[in-house]
Amino acid sequence: MIDLPVSAVEATVVCGTCGASIPLAAGTELIDAGDVGACIRCGGDTFYARKDFPRVIGCNIVLIAAILSFWTYMLSLVAASLIELAIYWAVPWVTTCYRCCAEYRGLGPEARREPFDHHLRDELEGAFEPPELASASPTEVGP
Repeated sequence: MIDLPVSAVEATVVCGTCGASIPLAAGTELIDAGDVGACIRCGGDTFYARKDFPRVIGCNIVLIAAILSFWTYMLSLVAASLIELAIYWAVPWVTTCYRCCAEYRGLGPEARREPFDHHLRDELEGAFEPPELASASPTEVGP
């Protein structure tokens, strides 16, 4: 996760995994309205909302509850469901770009988006190809 200051309209950040330099250009609508008009990483304008639920923790809770269910007569699974429900209610919403999966946290309630839509993702999939790959023939791409 990269925390950008609000005054950073144009910046370059370094990827923590591969070390590549990523140019960012935030529009003034992000700064002024507290909403995302275009992704500052890829320029995409299609976003979805999801809960910022810690997936690893959720899977571990279910795994431990499943193992304990042999001795607790499945009551540990009920307890795990209640724990995960409490975590789900406690975590905030995050806006995510369909194109590059950039996440925007701390946006106002006016930035609330629709949940992830598989059909929309399938429709947009071809639009995300880099221009040099979209114009190349299948024989020109590859090793």
